[in-house]
Amino acid sequence: MRIRYGVAIPLIAIALAGCSDDVTAPVAPPRPALSAGVAQGVLKIAHAPIRLRFGPITIDSRTPIKVGSPVLIEVDARVIIPSNSARLRVQLPEVAEIAFRQKFGVRRFGPKAPGSYINWSGATARGSLRQATTVIFPVPGLYRVSAQIVTDDPTLDARGEIQNAAGTVSWFYVTKTGGRVIHSFADLVRDGEASRAPTPVDTYVAGPQAAVGIATAPQIICPYSVGLVRAALVCSPCDMDPSACPPPPPPGPQPGTFTGTLLYENQRLGQTIGLANATMSIFEDRIGGWSAYVFTADDGKFTLPCPPASLRGQLQMSAAANNPNAQVLDVNQTAAPPQDLSYYRAQADAAIDKCGTDTGPYMAGKPHQAELLDNITRTALKSRTTFAVTRGKIVVRWLTGIGDSTASDYTPSTDMITVHELRSFGELGLREAAHEYGHAVHNAVLGGITITAANAKECQLHGLGAITNYQCAFVEGFAHYHAAAIWGAQIGAAAFNELDQGLHTGVPTTTPGSGKLIGPQSEGAVATTLLHVGDGKLARSVTSMFGTRPYQDDVALGHNQVAAAIRDCRITRSDNFVMKA
Repeated sequence: MRIRYGVAIPLIAIALAGCSDDVTAPVAPPRPALSAGVAQGVLKIAHAPIRLRFGPITIDSRTPIKVGSPVLIEVDARVIIPSNSARLRVQLPEVAEIAFRQKFGVRRFGPKAPGSYINWSGATARGSLRQATTVIFPVPGLYRVSAQIVTDDPTLDARGEIQNAAGTVSWFYVTKTGGRVIHSFADLVRDGEASRAPTPVDTYVAGPQAAVGIATAPQIICPYSVGLVRAALVCSPCDMDPSACPPPPPPGPQPGTFTGTLLYENQRLGQTIGLANATMSIFEDRIGGWSAYVFTADDGKFTLPCPPASLRGQLQMSAAANNPNAQVLDVNQTAAPPQDLSYYRAQADAAIDKCGTDTGPYMAGKPHQAELLDNITRTALKSRTTFAVTRGKIVVRWLTGIGDSTASDYTPSTDMITVHELRSFGELGLREAAHEYGHAVHNAVLGGITITAANAKECQLHGLGAITNYQCAFVEGFAHYHAAAIWGAQIGAAAFNELDQGLHTGVPTTTPGSGKLIGPQSEGAVATTLLHVGDGKLARSVTSMFGTRPYQDDVALGHNQVAAAIRDCRITRSDNFVMKA
């Protein structure tokens, strides 16, 4: 027996395989841009309210901070919704790199993925999850501490979507006599003394013999030349005989170049990774302008030409969430340069004077903004290959603070996406990026659909299973389909299965008292039908209240053909009413 629920949706009665053979179809005029309220010409469709599984995370010290002495660091993560399986990870990149260089040689570039000082996993109950670790800070400087908690618990909630990840970054400013904890990047910027502190790795490389509290190695005098002056440096055996100590030294930069690696904490993956396709540049403080710039590679590495010697010390390295495909603007950013992904100033300045050396990792101070850039950029590239259509660069407004954290939206009149910070990371962050970019593709290169003023209000209350109207259902259904077609279960296994299993499709019936047809006016049904038409599968198994049953739609097209049909063909209901031409 073959179950055919996909073909029962009148709205999707499209001649996908042979639009050019429809001799009754008139020449399609240019389609109007997607708009809502006719007066404003702006559409902002609110998504279901977001619920946080985890609340704020705080990082603090429970013992006095002192160089070379054990410091008890405690991480407190608030749990709002219990989880059967969660992971908490705490990383200290500078401490890990100093330990690496101390073991393998002071000139060696430290680990790309900093080791975890806390790596806890287990079930979480409502309340607080507290974990502690002891850390020794070997030299003075400004140390970065990041904490991430994430769960793969697939629990769905009828009241809205759940954000299954949370993270935070704090800084430990360690001096020769003490130290303090700085809890946010904004506080760090305001703390002039700490923000000018040298990086601990720079301090260690300049004088490793002064480090305390780390495992000692045989003291070897390692001579090297500085111009015509012979100098000496205490180093490890690996510096004298690198071939005897794994890992092998990484290739060094070419003379006259400046290299580094841009990293950020990805909440969806739960690890530190390279940020690809970000802009790395040099900002000249004295003239307030930019010099050279490059885009980071897939692993976050970059190489910039060294500035003139006369300008060194007057420059700032800067990372911008900007590339030819996407730009993510922090609308609450006020400091110059405004598009900076945020480094503490001392790190940026100190690196400039290292022409011809690898300066190691740069950690983005705003990892959620970095993750949104990564998600949007990778979505744009995959959308282009999946649907065989190309739209122009998209600008994304990234909101922070107490703004509207319940919605993401695409505004056709400005061709801009808006995403709040709470919806910009984790599985939800990837899903939101791909969904909103789907709106932007639909409107810019596939013709879009005009949502009339009469239907706009109803669209404000939409959801996968909600019965709204034909216009809203197709607009939102395509965006859901776009995300699922590109990323599959990476948008969240539960969210993907909800579409792939066709939980919102069925025989068109009238909702009691509404006069609306279930199916053609449900965005979930539209998304499922497009997904099944475009995924190239003739048959599949679906799970429902009746158990697992075979389903065959006899359609095995590609997503590129679905996009071409939406762009080039008219869409009609089964009663021959033209919805779009």
